[in-house]
Amino acid sequence: MSYRTYCASEIGEYLYCRRAWWLKHSGAHESYNMEEMEAGNAYHHEHQRALTRLTCAARFALILIFVTVGVVAFWLVSAI
Repeated sequence: MSYRTYCASEIGEYLYCRRAWWLKHSGAHESYNMEEMEAGNAYHHEHQRALTRLTCAARFALILIFVTVGVVAFWLVSAI
């Protein structure tokens, strides 16, 4: 079973006007600003990729900090 993921803007659009959301997603009415929408989708996709990279880098930095603290603590305990 495949589930569709809804982004926050779609939920906000649905809460603002259910009919407009339905018209947009039913294919009953083609939007006139497709170029702008595609540009916005591309921007949000790249922004999500940047956030994912940043999150991975932050997690890696935390792992390095914990490993460094562990090595230093082991070195201090073994030196006694």
